[in-house]
Amino acid sequence: MKKLIVLLSVILSMTSLFAEEKKIELNKKINDKENIRSVFIELIATQDDSILRLYTDKFTNKCRITVTDGMGQTIYTETVSIIPESPHVFTLDNAEKGMYQLNIETDEATYYGIFEIL
Repeated sequence: MKKLIVLLSVILSMTSLFAEEKKIELNKKINDKENIRSVFIELIATQDDSILRLYTDKFTNKCRITVTDGMGQTIYTETVSIIPESPHVFTLDNAEKGMYQLNIETDEATYYGIFEIL
């Protein structure tokens, strides 16, 4: 039984070595200066290779997500609703190694950040 527990512990630790969810630092630009008193959502973006996750503290309707490559070419775009209970997960299929920019537009603000696929 001890051997089985040790083996499972080793397997779990090995899988965590390969999968690392990194936070993407997001900057926020307010879309309308008259809207400064509005309550803004808190958005957190993470990346695990070509898999991206968006977390929010409030229901967010009509978020336009755009990812561009280092040449400014759009490689992913989607308009979604994000709910607090679960992250919005999407994969950048066929994304090559390099630097990318993530943009998330809401009615109140635009969030943007840079990330790298290794």
